[in-house]
Amino acid sequence: MVSGVAALALAACSEDPRPADRRPSGSLTSEGRAAPAPPRYEVVEVTQTGTIRGNVRWRGERPETPRFDVEVHREACGESQPSRALRISERGGVADVVVSLDARRGAALATPARPPVIDNVSCRFEPHVSVVGVGWPLIFRNSDGVLHNVHGYAGDDTVLDMGLPERGAEEERSLSAPGVVRVVCDAGHGWQEAWIHAFDHPYFAKTDDEGRFQLGAVPPGQYTLRLWHEGWRVVGRRAGRPRYSSPVVLSRAVSVSTQQETVVDFELSAQSAEIAGD
Repeated sequence: MVSGVAALALAACSEDPRPADRRPSGSLTSEGRAAPAPPRYEVVEVTQTGTIRGNVRWRGERPETPRFDVEVHREACGESQPSRALRISERGGVADVVVSLDARRGAALATPARPPVIDNVSCRFEPHVSVVGVGWPLIFRNSDGVLHNVHGYAGDDTVLDMGLPERGAEEERSLSAPGVVRVVCDAGHGWQEAWIHAFDHPYFAKTDDEGRFQLGAVPPGQYTLRLWHEGWRVVGRRAGRPRYSSPVVLSRAVSVSTQQETVVDFELSAQSAEIAGD
């Protein structure tokens, strides 16, 4: 069993939309418009596997999270909306953190029986962070009684853009390449933001409300385990939206053995965001 706290490795920035050359993202399109590229992941038969599990915990004083005044659709959205960029449980677990391996070979990426849903609920995207496979169908839904317009950016490029004009409206899309998509609402809801991480392999997870994660059926070998958190310090405004500090990216070398469990714990703190920068 291996245990430890990850060392920091930081990337990206936070503009609106955020520049592609400083984002941990790939070339994504919603309708297969990406140029053909050699596959970066090889599917092989996997018979012997191990498991990686761990926790992401907060260290130190907890920062105050801001609220944003609502200027339109107050009947559906309320008078104000909280920032959702940082969620820490009473026990110190950090939710909505994306954890993945730098896998190059392994099991095939299976499509789930039910497509993931990204819903507009009380003028917030639910879930706030999604982890999906390349090519998976994604359902975008509006459960509010007001207009939402879903706009997704991979760096500078628009990869999602759809209007959901009324309660019950739905659209289906998919992402054709791995990477990170920042999602906003263009219907006057400047606080409304979400993230989608797309992978071409099955070795990814998102921390639960207590900061726990697990990667199962991992072939034995040496890997880099990568953690991503969106960043939570509000450092300004751009185009009517709050502008956050850069995402925090941590990495750790891990060794996976057959029928063994590898434990890797990460920590986040106020210093993490300061090092990541604006």
